[in-house]
Amino acid sequence: ETIAPGSGYARSGIFLFVWFSIHSLLVLAFHSRRNDYYARISRRAVYAESGVMLAFWVAVFALVGPYAFIFVYVLPLLIANATIMSYIATNHFLNPLTEVNDPLANTLSVTAPRWLEWLHLQFGYHVEHHLFPMVSGRHAPAVREVLVRLYGDRYLSMPHTRALRLLYTRP
Repeated sequence: ETIAPGSGYARSGIFLFVWFSIHSLLVLAFHSRRNDYYARISRRAVYAESGVMLAFWVAVFALVGPYAFIFVYVLPLLIANATIMSYIATNHFLNPLTEVNDPLANTLSVTAPRWLEWLHLQFGYHVEHHLFPMVSGRHAPAVREVLVRLYGDRYLSMPHTRALRLLYTRP
């Protein structure tokens, strides 16, 4: 049983709201267990930073109380998770895995109204990001124009709302 979109379970509705936080905690706890010197230094720093942030939020909780904490921390966290995961999931889960990493075949860019793309720092330009990871999102629309001109139908893009609908209706 899963909470993944498209699983057909009602609980998959919570995926976008919680998965980014769950995944971050899993990475913190398990993925960073490499044994080389630099990984140990990095892991210590990440644990220290996480401890400081935990102490900060516990202090905020103590200061504002449980009811206000829901509005100060919990709801903004859920909204931030849903926003970021709506992009990550649609960018990665709708395309098949490929033997060779081909961003034109295994990733998807999503479109939204221009003001929303600006507000979300051009995060929907995902094919562009995989092809040119160091390019600022500010240049993503120009990169998209070139990719469409060069690759035509191989360049995959659709409206964000349509991609979300497909994410939850496809297995």
